[in-house]
Amino acid sequence: MMQLIGTLLTVFLISAPAQGQEWAASIGVHQTSADSNDATATVDGKLNYKVGALLGFELQENTRFRTGFLYNQRHIDLKIGVAEYEYNFDYIDIPATVQYNVNEMVGF
Repeated sequence: MMQLIGTLLTVFLISAPAQGQEWAASIGVHQTSADSNDATATVDGKLNYKVGALLGFELQENTRFRTGFLYNQRHIDLKIGVAEYEYNFDYIDIPATVQYNVNEMVGF
């Protein structure tokens, strides 16, 4: 897993300056929430973090493509009666978006 993250970082960080594009690092925390259909179950979310790198470049005038990768955690505690379970979901998000700018200030 660490080898994959290192490879992706290398690709993004080397290719961005070589092509004159913009890139950024991202880090943050978030609270996980979950639900259960079982009336006897209690689900509690945890405070998790995410970290990654983002890259953007211009496709044509007023149109940009943005991508990257984010290591993301989603951890929850589940209690059913006296039994307690801990679920830890760790994964990599790869966002891919196209942004159209109406002008320099407004884009969607």
